[in-house]
Amino acid sequence: SPNKAGLDESKVIPFIKSLSKYENIEVVGLMAIAKLTFDEDLLNSYYETMKELQEEVQALKLPHAPCTELSMGMSNDYKLAVKNGATMIRIGTLLSR
Repeated sequence: SPNKAGLDESKVIPFIKSLSKYENIEVVGLMAIAKLTFDEDLLNSYYETMKELQEEVQALKLPHAPCTELSMGMSNDYKLAVKNGATMIRIGTLLSR
């Protein structure tokens, strides 16, 4: 949706580092929404990249950013997301069938 946007991959770690000055913010994880596609290779690549990014954040050992959660995957691709390390998935259209 043009009304929703996140951070470009290259900006995630600088942004998370910048949050250290806010004592009441804790980055518990990352959330991603993949393009709506059934191309499993494309989805796997995207989810692998997200898992690597999560691991990069964890490796920094920032007290305000444990980044233990990885929210990715929806009704059409949740199995691939879980295979690639998702700890949370968003199921909607499967429930309404």
